[in-house]
Amino acid sequence: MGGTMGERERPAVRRLERSEYTLEDTCIQKAVMDYVIDKEDGICYIYSGKLSVLPHDLESRKASPYLAAIKLLSEYKSAKEKLKFVADWLEETGGTRKRLHGAQTRLIEKLR
Repeated sequence: MGGTMGERERPAVRRLERSEYTLEDTCIQKAVMDYVIDKEDGICYIYSGKLSVLPHDLESRKASPYLAAIKLLSEYKSAKEKLKFVADWLEETGGTRKRLHGAQTRLIEKLR
């Protein structure tokens, strides 16, 4: 049993770094993105609904956790392609009401 927790984790981390398949691979990334977007129960602890279904309104109770989940996914390279519908919705909904906040505007820019 010797060693600290960090020392025991290192071999697993090295295996992941050498892995043939990573989320940097475009095909894998797109497949993961499709899975997460269409998953019925969303992303655990962040949003409990299907991400392919937009909230009714930017002001709704679901909008904030929904946008948090989208922001998390926006870090992936395939986000511009897979999450374009969210940027369109934000521009359409927020643009007509002039209610986009700085964070929402930055999210749109990231997805464009």
